[in-house]
Amino acid sequence: MTKLNKISTSISDTHKIVKNILQKTDKRTENTSNRLQEGSYIRITIRQRSYFKKLESRAINKSSGIQRIVGLQNDGNWSTHAWLIKKSTLKIINNTLVGKTVDTKNLLRTFRNKVTYVSEDNYILTD
Repeated sequence: MTKLNKISTSISDTHKIVKNILQKTDKRTENTSNRLQEGSYIRITIRQRSYFKKLESRAINKSSGIQRIVGLQNDGNWSTHAWLIKKSTLKIINNTLVGKTVDTKNLLRTFRNKVTYVSEDNYILTD
């Protein structure tokens, strides 16, 4: 298998993993209070998928409910693509994320209130 095929396979496998995670968060209801119970994670996208050749999910701390999706850039450096935060560790008030646990509060604090609601369980980090 050539290097290009291996990269393509890795991207395809990673895409399947991320797609599976996103499908789990796609179960929605119209009631906002039920939204926290239906899907598993809130996704905060830091950089677009197009910046990366390969993506990997890394659990920060199994008990914290926080996962970091990192991507391999063309220059060989790894950087954060997105964060997945377990819904049970936060509250959503008027589409604003508020942490319930210390780890979630600390992570959200690093974003300095620059997290913008996009749709359903998806948020992006804005400048």
